[in-house]
Amino acid sequence: MNAVDSSVIIAAFSTWHGGHAAAAAALREKPHFPAHAAVEAYSVLTRLPNPFRSSPMIVHASLVENFGERSLEPRTSMLELIGELANLEIFGGAAYDGLIGVTARDHDATLLTLDRRALATYDRLGVRTRVVT
Repeated sequence: MNAVDSSVIIAAFSTWHGGHAAAAAALREKPHFPAHAAVEAYSVLTRLPNPFRSSPMIVHASLVENFGERSLEPRTSMLELIGELANLEIFGGAAYDGLIGVTARDHDATLLTLDRRALATYDRLGVRTRVVT
């Protein structure tokens, strides 16, 4: 099973994004998505400066159209997750990457990403990844 992080969701939605074609191709594989990745993508896409910002209803419709019910919920409690992050010294904004990565890992999914910065976090958590190109 494959899952996508928010970098792929955002790029697939955004025709102006340099990774759009690769991300759109990844979505044609019908991947799952960690629930928190969808919320992060929704937040980004609805707060971008104009002319890139999209309406909340359009973003929601796109998520429904592209993913349906293929949402992955965390299987790890938040305190267990934070403990794992703390033990690995993953902190700050990387903690959100950790949440998305652990959710994919706990569902035995390969996480598709465009976010090379997050790869170190995913690797430390033992998340199987594939960079979308």
